[in-house]
Amino acid sequence: MVTITKSYQKLKCDYGSVLAREILLTCYEQTGQNQSETARRMRCNRHTVTLALSKQEKGDLKDMSHKPHSQPNQTDPKIEAKVLRWREKTKRGKKRLHKILLEEEKLFLSISTIGKILKRNKVKIRDKKRKHRSKNPPAYDFSTLLPFEKFQYDTKDYLDKQALKQELYDYVLRCGLPQYQWTMIDVKSRTRFLAWSYQLTRGNGMAFELMVRAWLSMHGLALGKIEVQSDGGTEVGAMRRSMFERNQNRWWDGLGMNRKVIRKGHPEDDSFVERSHLTDDEEFYLPFLGQVKTPQQLISRGVWWEDYYNRLREHSSLGDLSPYQYLKSKGYALPESFCRFPSLILDTICVEPEIVEWPKVVQDQFD
Repeated sequence: MVTITKSYQKLKCDYGSVLAREILLTCYEQTGQNQSETARRMRCNRHTVTLALSKQEKGDLKDMSHKPHSQPNQTDPKIEAKVLRWREKTKRGKKRLHKILLEEEKLFLSISTIGKILKRNKVKIRDKKRKHRSKNPPAYDFSTLLPFEKFQYDTKDYLDKQALKQELYDYVLRCGLPQYQWTMIDVKSRTRFLAWSYQLTRGNGMAFELMVRAWLSMHGLALGKIEVQSDGGTEVGAMRRSMFERNQNRWWDGLGMNRKVIRKGHPEDDSFVERSHLTDDEEFYLPFLGQVKTPQQLISRGVWWEDYYNRLREHSSLGDLSPYQYLKSKGYALPESFCRFPSLILDTICVEPEIVEWPKVVQDQFD
């Protein structure tokens, strides 16, 4: 005799409907085919026992589909095909797809409808689960933070086999394109400044920092001291504590920069610049890098991408405004040319022989 310690509902949740009904039918035979006693032992109602018996007669103990027989309000299959095609083409989520369909197809679908279409067609939203490295990364007080007060600063090796397709990776090597991207982003307005280089040298870093500071000053912005944080590395002047302090006294103080280094092994502390690098891969490098043949074309295309990102691309965190539109809404009278920071290949203006190649690590703890 089988002793039952779990209810029918618990068995169904833990082991599935088929096994739960098999146990129920076994209990039904043990009770002399008494439905009331079976329902009492399984802690369910008599209708559940009757349903299991009818399914046994049909030879299928699985749950039936809950899909309604008639769906007069279901989205037209042709419209669903458009949603799935744009999803495959752009890899965007339901909010971005809502805007894309409205702009490109003149088709209005609610965000919830698009989400149900993706779910119904079993579209995988993310390729891998996000890793939360820290529960308490340094936070910003956005209620008091002003634009161009705090920045995040990082370099990116876009020649990454995990981000680029193999043929695109080989193509970049054949064309001899600079593989390092330098990025500085304003935390409040998400305005970005970009440059490229062949090498990660401190000379290139100094040139990039000077250019960004001069660009801001030229437009009457950040006249006081600004805070710039980054990870550790020789190219950003934070290889060792002594190097960092020397650069602060001799270089950054003169530029009006108060430099900070994030915690070692915590890239989520630089979340804004790291997230923008993912956008670079998805919306710039993957679609357009295969059309670039020379370093000059990369810079031209990079200035276009920088202008589009700063002036036209909407950001959900800014209320679906671009950084430039957000600044204008806050009363900043800036020309559109401000969005086109003069990106260039830093090696062409800064020649620095590399005698020792330092690894990109932080030797000392800064936190």
